[in-house]
Amino acid sequence: MPDLEIKTSQAQVTLSLKAEGDGLGIAQDRLKQIAPILEAVLLAEEAWADLGDAERDNVHRAFLAQDMVLQMTMHQALEQARILCGITDGSERIEDHGFPEFQDG
Repeated sequence: MPDLEIKTSQAQVTLSLKAEGDGLGIAQDRLKQIAPILEAVLLAEEAWADLGDAERDNVHRAFLAQDMVLQMTMHQALEQARILCGITDGSERIEDHGFPEFQDG
């Protein structure tokens, strides 16, 4: 299992992921998939922080609504990743998650 660590210093947050063997390449590929999402979210947060009071008032409800959609989507992605893990380790069955045609493996 990969070892994930998040460290925070004064002006930097560092994500450290340790993996071995095939897990290293897989971890790198998954991080490349996730990095643009994190970057876009951080850019939005930075833009939000740079808004003046009047500008924030203009977009406040829209920002909160889209942030809620994003958080729900991230929750769904986490649940799907947990299902994937369960299918892989045998604690979940694919046919219980909408794919009965794969019940034989």
